[in-house]
Amino acid sequence: MSDPNEFPASNQRRSGGVPVRPKTVAVAVIAVLAIWFIAINTGSVKIHLYFSTVMAPLWIVLTATAIGGALIGWFGSHRAAKNRNRRRAEQPRRRR
Repeated sequence: MSDPNEFPASNQRRSGGVPVRPKTVAVAVIAVLAIWFIAINTGSVKIHLYFSTVMAPLWIVLTATAIGGALIGWFGSHRAAKNRNRRRAEQPRRRR
């Protein structure tokens, strides 16, 4: 029997013996662009909260926003995968 890891899937390429998916490349490009964008925005901004106003460097605000968005996306994708797996387990198996 052949090893399933022997050949990359049709949507994967190998880089140094490690399979690289297009999704991984896209995430890496977006991360680099986000880091570049955060690095060039170094001014200070006023942040208006419900009852107060805070001055903070813009790069801190952008970093916190990016991390918050990434966490929301991560939790959302895991919750969707869990629901999908639960629905599959509840479905009766069909005979072929």
